[in-house]
Amino acid sequence: MRPLGLQVLAWVPGSLDYVLQARPKYLKTLVANRSVLESISYEIPDMHVTYRHYADLGTQQRLLADPIAGAREFASVVLADIDPARECIGACESLNETGLWNDADRYSLWTAEYARIMRAEGMPTIAYNFSTGTPSGYFTGSGDLYPDEFREGLRAYWAHYWDGLRESTYLGLHEYSSPTMQAGQSWLCLRYRRVWDILPEDCRKPIMITETGIDGGVIGRTPEQSGWRSFCSEGEYLRQLAWYTGELAQDAYVVGSHIFHAGSMDPTWASFGLLGCNQIADYIRNQREEPTMPDFSFGFRELHDSAPDVVGDATSEQITIPNVFSFQLTTKGLLLYKAGSEPRAGDCKFFAQTLPLP
Repeated sequence: MRPLGLQVLAWVPGSLDYVLQARPKYLKTLVANRSVLESISYEIPDMHVTYRHYADLGTQQRLLADPIAGAREFASVVLADIDPARECIGACESLNETGLWNDADRYSLWTAEYARIMRAEGMPTIAYNFSTGTPSGYFTGSGDLYPDEFREGLRAYWAHYWDGLRESTYLGLHEYSSPTMQAGQSWLCLRYRRVWDILPEDCRKPIMITETGIDGGVIGRTPEQSGWRSFCSEGEYLRQLAWYTGELAQDAYVVGSHIFHAGSMDPTWASFGLLGCNQIADYIRNQREEPTMPDFSFGFRELHDSAPDVVGDATSEQITIPNVFSFQLTTKGLLLYKAGSEPRAGDCKFFAQTLPLP
């Protein structure tokens, strides 16, 4: 399973609650808020958090003009950004959707230097994070979608990026399509397979899909009309996300993905928003291969004192007491004890924390 994750552009009201509801294994944020990330880390201790520092196109051009100096400047800024919440961050992105294709060689030098600096600081990096469908294989060949020409064109262009990829921990790619995620598949969504195919062995770093979803930009829509809400219902979007998850699960080299988005202050991206989408949150939560729970030792001792013949321990997915029904509600990280043969909400005794039943 390659579970879906979430991206949060800003911690707006409802973002933290939604992340805790969905309990994703992967989270990407543009704001390294210490109190928020510590809260999440406590509730979801195995979550992998990616940080991205925003840099507009003009800034990216300036940073690439002198790749070594630019990489050092950017690394310094990123390290300062994450310093308050550093223990909660699992990786940091490089630049985002540059589109500066004439600067490929400089971007590779930049990425290699950035990765070396961050690695010396103990921080993994995610290279490139190209927009959906890019870099193109059209830089050589006819520009038509003939697979052989495309493959060779893609290989020739990616060769400019190999040095930066060799130094990085992950390769980041964005995968969107429209009007459905399946439209143009393997050229837009699932294009990561074409990229993996042409990479040399020493450049085959685990792939992180750092953004995904429906984006009407690929069919000429404006950003305000590009998100999934402009094309389908939550239920239909969920079916498409489930299709994508199933495809990712076939490729062990893909380690995670992030749906855009679960919080933004920019109304431009409102049609992409997930807040309030309970079906999608439940799907993300239920994807987990293993339940994630906080420390139950105190509550479990209390339970064991009252029922010394309990079978199981504080880390068990399920515990049993002879002649008594009992279990752990792992999706919320709670230990519950229910008396009687049939579970009823009124019979619940909570340990470790007190939260309402879902």
